[in-house]
Amino acid sequence: MKFVGVAALDTEDAMLGFVGATGVDVFPNINDEEGQIWARYGIGYQPAFVLIRADGMSETYASLAESELQGHIDRLF
Repeated sequence: MKFVGVAALDTEDAMLGFVGATGVDVFPNINDEEGQIWARYGIGYQPAFVLIRADGMSETYASLAESELQGHIDRLF
């Protein structure tokens, strides 16, 4: 299982500032400045979580507490 942060609709410098300030540099983060990845998964808000299985099935969620996130991970994987 891998986590990847996807920042969108802003500059790479803004993403790097957010990553540094929040400590989410423990996993890879990419900048989706044009919003193409967000559009593909129907994301129109922050924060959001998209869980994608190896078979391509995905589910999108709004903000989740850690306990909720773990429950969805356990159910899907």
